[in-house]
Amino acid sequence: MDKHSYISEQINRIIGNKRLSKQQLEEAEHFMKSFNDKDVDDYLQQAWNRAASDPSETNLIFEQIQQKTGPENSHSRLKSWLTGTIAAAIIAGILYAGWMLTTIGQPSSIDYTADSATHGKSPNATTVVLKTENDVYELTNNSIEVQDNGIALYGQEQKLELNRSSLQQGNKTLLKQSWSKLIVPRGKDFYLKLQDGTEVWINAGSTLTFPDFFEDQQRIVKLEGEAYFSVKSDESHPFFVETPNETVCVTGTQFNVCTYPDEPVSRITLAEGKVSVTIDDEEHHLLPGEQLQQTITSGEIKKAQVNVSLYTSWKDGLFEFSDMSLKEISYRLSKWYDVEFQFDNENLGQLRFSGMTKREYELEYFLKIIAKTTNVKFEKHNSEIKVSEF
Repeated sequence: MDKHSYISEQINRIIGNKRLSKQQLEEAEHFMKSFNDKDVDDYLQQAWNRAASDPSETNLIFEQIQQKTGPENSHSRLKSWLTGTIAAAIIAGILYAGWMLTTIGQPSSIDYTADSATHGKSPNATTVVLKTENDVYELTNNSIEVQDNGIALYGQEQKLELNRSSLQQGNKTLLKQSWSKLIVPRGKDFYLKLQDGTEVWINAGSTLTFPDFFEDQQRIVKLEGEAYFSVKSDESHPFFVETPNETVCVTGTQFNVCTYPDEPVSRITLAEGKVSVTIDDEEHHLLPGEQLQQTITSGEIKKAQVNVSLYTSWKDGLFEFSDMSLKEISYRLSKWYDVEFQFDNENLGQLRFSGMTKREYELEYFLKIIAKTTNVKFEKHNSEIKVSEF
């Protein structure tokens, strides 16, 4: 299969709501480097004009670009801003109407402005902080080792592990349980391995409170924000995640909890196993592929069948969307890039998008593509982004 056929196949997967693996995403991104500046400029507008009226034209557009770009060994480069955030899903939208096809608005020329002091700013580099009962530590590139209460904590910039081998089962009754708080700022994510072997991936702008060891037949942690849990199986010692809105109980499974205080909906998404979620003394049970959604202001609770990867791929370094509103997307972007979005009107927040891209790319690339393909304008001043309409 030649590269053109390969990318066409990947685009069809995206349009059919099937996700690409990270490797496929990178292969598609590499493929796009064969397009030169003029090809992209000439066909972006044409593609969107056709897609808006007849998505069946997408194959013809692709064939035209193939003819213009020449043989596979062409090494001409895509624009720097486009290659930065381009991926199979984005290709699908820019060239084939599968990505960023909005509910309103027509294609427009690019309009993105930023303060010179903040233009090109990378994700926030604020340090992850570990607060124990006795001290405060900044987790940087330098490794740290904390010996406390018979437990050894080994940490660095991206991960922290509790050494459970240093705690003998018979000694637990002689020790007082000690609690620590892990504060992950915006622009960072973090990996934590608990004393029982449970793994936790903590998303940007989140705080996890955990003990140095578990006692009283229960394993309990407390979360504000978002985290993905892979819980070590132990049916005799259930694992609890307490949040301001609900309590999740499992014995051994994988699930995602998203409960940011600034977002209107709290979501529990189950990847494997089964969980029970208690809200106001009422239990709700989930099976794999199900999500429990709680609207905080109204208290409305509903269960939905979802594509789990849309809510868990962040831990693999990806942004992934499927028919998601710009307002909801802004919540994710604000945590990672440490910005705040201000919408001129509610209609702009209801524009819907689908696609996949890497979180390592700068915010400017992401916003430029939206501005390039819609009637949305972004103006960035310090950490605030104003979203308006032409």
